[in-house]
Amino acid sequence: AFKEGNRTGLGVIKYTDGTTLDGTFKNGVANGYGILSLGSNTNSPGDRYEGYLKNDKRSGSGKYFTKSF
Repeated sequence: AFKEGNRTGLGVIKYTDGTTLDGTFKNGVANGYGILSLGSNTNSPGDRYEGYLKNDKRSGSGKYFTKSF
């Protein structure tokens, strides 16, 4: 959903590098619990962060998972 032109509530963003962010947004940025899955065109493809975000950055408790080879 959008409020005054900003993403607010639950949503998913898909970036051009293949990364996805599935989480809670407030005023257009990730705030709250989310899952960030790094895409194939990043330095760590397949890695995933599950936890809390504040202002689009990891914050508070969460877990980082690396891709198994």
